[in-house]
Amino acid sequence: MRIFSVNCVCVRNVTTGQLLQRITLGDGFTDTLCLRGYSLCGVLFVLLQHPSLCAVEEEEGGALFSLVATNPLTGTVTLATRLGLPKACTGRLVEVDVHGSSVVGVFRSGSVCVWQLGRRQAQEGVWFPELGCQLARWGPQGTVLMAHLNGDVCLHRYRPL
Repeated sequence: MRIFSVNCVCVRNVTTGQLLQRITLGDGFTDTLCLRGYSLCGVLFVLLQHPSLCAVEEEEGGALFSLVATNPLTGTVTLATRLGLPKACTGRLVEVDVHGSSVVGVFRSGSVCVWQLGRRQAQEGVWFPELGCQLARWGPQGTVLMAHLNGDVCLHRYRPL
């Protein structure tokens, strides 16, 4: 799966590389990055990042991510949800990692935010200020590898609220 500047998702056969479907996202998804795509009951869900909104100061209330549901056979697209930031969040988003239905974002300030897709609080995420984190990557079974600004590397176990 790949996002082009013309706002479409291309679904390809992993083995042959054959183009299976080109799905136009529409004007609301200009210059987005595809972080992950997954299928559930015949619906293709695509998690998109809006790089132009990675700084909270740029647009108050703007969503950093959009989850869209698409029908890969007909090419129809529907917005499932938008993921924003907790009100206390400040700074620029510099790192993002996705594992399953979990998204972790690291901010220039060293703070971390975790979103769980499919949960009510996912729209704002869970904010962990002042961690001094520089990098976060998901591991198996809800573990998060975090590299801190002081050089320490830690494993954390994340359990959704």
